[in-house]
Amino acid sequence: MPTGEIQPEFVTRLKEVGQWLERNGESIYGTRPAYIGYLYNTACTTHGNKLYFHVFNWQLGASLRVDLELTKPVKRAYVLEDGQPIEYIRNPSLGEGLSGGLSFVARNRGWNSPNTVIVIETES
Repeated sequence: MPTGEIQPEFVTRLKEVGQWLERNGESIYGTRPAYIGYLYNTACTTHGNKLYFHVFNWQLGASLRVDLELTKPVKRAYVLEDGQPIEYIRNPSLGEGLSGGLSFVARNRGWNSPNTVIVIETES
């Protein structure tokens, strides 16, 4: 504003972003893009042995099915903001050194619907 103050609605939004970053910042800071193919309303980042699967606008109670092709064995999958595990299944090997994919079906149990982050942690 001309007075140097930030408009109240912008203050509210900035606080919301700050709260999201407190719980999910590791999926942004120090990461790089991960290209796993195009899936509607999603994006992926990666750092070390973690794939951060961002799901945008995932509404409360809505189901989500994801099938990913991965080359490394998976150690665990969980929601970043609260650590709740995501059950998954490993798909059979695709041959030629690929360890198969990963599939999961999950229902949003109250996680941040504008951007829920699911972490897929591999062994290496």
